[in-house]
Amino acid sequence: MSEKDFDYINNVYQQIKNQRARYGTLKRCEFHIHTPASYDYKMYKNLLYQEMTEEQIINVALEVGYINTEIRKKILENINHYKSDSYRKELKEKNIPYYSFKEYLAYQLIAHSLYQKNIEVAIISDHNTISGYSKLKYALEEYFSEKIKGKDYSKKTICLFLGVEISCSEKNHLIAIFDEKNIEKVESFLNEIIMSEEGGTYYTSQNVIEQILNKKLDAIIYLAHLNSSDFLGSSTYNNTLFTSNKLDVFGLTQLNAKDRVYDRISNYNKKARKKFGIIHEGDSHSIDTLGDKNTWIKFSNMDFSSLKKAIKNHRINVYTEKPEKSDKFIKGLLVYPGKDGFLRGNNETPFVVDFSRDLNCIIGGRGTGKSTLLNMIECAFCLEIDDFEKLKMISKHERIYIVFYLEGDNYVLEFIPQIKNKEEEYYIDDPFIKSSYLIDNSNGKKKIKLNQNWITLYKKSSEKIEKLKYKDAQEILSKAYRRGYSINNIINEIDRGEVGAFVKGTILNNFNNEEIQSFIYQLSDKRRNFPKFLQEKLQIIINEMAKRKEKINEILREFNIEYRPFLKIIYSPKINNTDEYLKELLDIISREEYVNKQIRLSWNDVANYIYQFSKKEGFLKFLSLLFNSNYKELDNIFNLSSIVSNNRDFKDIDKDLIEISDEYSTIIFEAIRHELLIRRELLETSIKKWFEVFDDFTIHFNINMKESSIHQKPLMKDINEMSLGQKVAAILSFVFNYGYFTNDNTPLIIDQPEDNLDNQYIYKNLVESLRQIKNNRQVIIVTHNSTIVTNADTEQVIVLNSDNEHGWIEKKGYPTDKKITKLIINYLEGGIDSFKHKIESYTLFLKELSKNVD
Repeated sequence: MSEKDFDYINNVYQQIKNQRARYGTLKRCEFHIHTPASYDYKMYKNLLYQEMTEEQIINVALEVGYINTEIRKKILENINHYKSDSYRKELKEKNIPYYSFKEYLAYQLIAHSLYQKNIEVAIISDHNTISGYSKLKYALEEYFSEKIKGKDYSKKTICLFLGVEISCSEKNHLIAIFDEKNIEKVESFLNEIIMSEEGGTYYTSQNVIEQILNKKLDAIIYLAHLNSSDFLGSSTYNNTLFTSNKLDVFGLTQLNAKDRVYDRISNYNKKARKKFGIIHEGDSHSIDTLGDKNTWIKFSNMDFSSLKKAIKNHRINVYTEKPEKSDKFIKGLLVYPGKDGFLRGNNETPFVVDFSRDLNCIIGGRGTGKSTLLNMIECAFCLEIDDFEKLKMISKHERIYIVFYLEGDNYVLEFIPQIKNKEEEYYIDDPFIKSSYLIDNSNGKKKIKLNQNWITLYKKSSEKIEKLKYKDAQEILSKAYRRGYSINNIINEIDRGEVGAFVKGTILNNFNNEEIQSFIYQLSDKRRNFPKFLQEKLQIIINEMAKRKEKINEILREFNIEYRPFLKIIYSPKINNTDEYLKELLDIISREEYVNKQIRLSWNDVANYIYQFSKKEGFLKFLSLLFNSNYKELDNIFNLSSIVSNNRDFKDIDKDLIEISDEYSTIIFEAIRHELLIRRELLETSIKKWFEVFDDFTIHFNINMKESSIHQKPLMKDINEMSLGQKVAAILSFVFNYGYFTNDNTPLIIDQPEDNLDNQYIYKNLVESLRQIKNNRQVIIVTHNSTIVTNADTEQVIVLNSDNEHGWIEKKGYPTDKKITKLIINYLEGGIDSFKHKIESYTLFLKELSKNVD
């Protein structure tokens, strides 16, 4: 690879990497931190701060690695100065917010511990006071400036939020977190309600919440360490408290108590598990307990409003353990439009878009290039497309680059359309180099398959860029993306009646068996000794199929239990219907007359024998015993004479045919074996069809799974018996839930799912599924449906616009950004006036509708 090529690909990678991220990121948060401002603060290993000397705290600083022995020695040499009034005066003159050296060092040690534990967000909540807030904030900023800035570029200043722990009269401890800009109002409020820092307030938790609302103090409120709460107060009081719309989460210092706490809250609020999230809080009173108990929160911006939104939407933004992020996702796409390309940046620059590794919604008016963007991704990864016009549209662009991440490595996929010279004949109808593609119409599916000249894959490391061989590229691309998961492709399969094939491909993807695949492939190899091949391989395949079946059934059993009565996967639904794989073969065999001129056994009887044996014991078992000459075992399992008709006709008597006996069974089975071998192609077809039937799957789906004011019982229906809309709903539910169940984190590309779904399903099922999977699996979805964008908690909204000649990105960002919200209303709600009218119309019925839903 030349230096010029290296620079070019590296430039592509950097352009996508340097796009400013407009979506949420997970932060490690330390909730409920105490400082020396708390009366009971224990500095280190249960040493009460108030009783410690300066020398003791200096020794702690040495022990935790904040200072070394040389610095400790210098400090001790000047200890009298640090204890003096003149030093305290110096602090005041320099606007350093500490009363003494002891306090200064204590807060620095808290900052040191938080940075050492890789905390990104901290919430201070001293007992009944906020006096420690400015002191800890100063310590965090100074520590970063002096110890980290310029040395570790991966770290940023810890974001500190203003909080307080209020000790209430019914023994609840209420955490209130405020916006820093209201610090003076908060201080005034606390002065009004707090009797003493040790005693707290004589108000109940509910009273305090009401007063915060009355004072119009914007706050996040939760009840702390409920695992140690006695839940004092009357039943009526607790009912009011735990149904408050101001409480969205509660704190636990011991996560193993969550079920017990949920059960107790359920006595007062039956929807407790749905309503309340959990904050894993440290309630740390010393530096050695910092960082042990954390909560992971997704922030769009590092500010109070983002924290408040995350807590409100705790189900998808708040985690007591860090979610395992997908190890495969598309980072972004860069398109050089050339002269004729539709997608482009401003001032003829390349079109560049980056993607969140979670949920991305692409919106915009009709004809803005949304679907073209998805087609580019799918075509480049799979080298397949089902529409010639789509390929033409993509190929108008000069070059397309996709940067993706797979299992720890970054890759750049280059896609260069293989276009003829424009002067060549038939350029307009077919602009592609003839040998660069072929049209595959097998199985009634039209696929345009592109050859390897269209793509080049590069592996990007910190030191080099490596051009990969095509064979290696194929393996990597198949891991990074599956065309089968394109929802458009799924809908096409539904239209062709191939739902089962999609389900089969999805499930068997995790159960690839080389022995089975090799057997099916070699079955039609005419160079092989066919009888010997069957003799050696059939029993092996029977064993492999049995083992695989057991594994698949185990997973499906667990899946069906978990998703009952919503979704059920049925394995081998047609296996007992032997006509599916035997009819053609047995119809031909049964046309013959007698197997042997001396024996009263017709070929029709033999066909019946094979049919009955296969139904009872299995077709492959019959063939295995037959081709291994285990005739006695065959006859013991299912006696030949049992299928001969008892009614002897004149033809039998006239020919003086005799009944079947042991001495003739070998002759008969050898005749059957010979008959099958002379019809080898039919036998091969029957075996292949048996595999298809055995590995067949179908879905039973509850078609009443939608929001309704009328409670409807589950109605499970086979997917093959559903309407198109129901089929799409069922298959989407399968894709989301089976993928989530099996930890499949392959990116999902979805183009306008609302086209085939009703709004009730979208809200109740599709939105919930997107919320569930988006932290473990990347989703890129094109939609015109505002419910999907706003209710599924999208990480990034990408807004496309066009002038009908070219398309570009108008804006991208978090859906709560004001400009993005306005664009959502304009494009998905018909504009501001239309949206206002809708609100006014619905407001009249909201109360009544809410009652009906409840």
